[in-house]
Amino acid sequence: MRVTLELLMDTEMFEIEEAADAEALAKSTGGRVYTWKTIGKHNWLECGYSIADVAGLLVLPATLPDRVRMCDDLEEEE
Repeated sequence: MRVTLELLMDTEMFEIEEAADAEALAKSTGGRVYTWKTIGKHNWLECGYSIADVAGLLVLPATLPDRVRMCDDLEEEE
């Protein structure tokens, strides 16, 4: 049976220019660097680095899948 879990986790977000810092943290904690991708109101995390549609870099546990779905941005009320 497949189930969906929502995780709440505190982590530091790095700017793309701080990739070396993110990599150092990943190495010291046994984690992996993920790129927070965003297009329009849609958000997701991809393992590794990207330079397109990037909100930032995160270091997360190595046990997470290569792609992690995130909540979409809420519609703004006028």
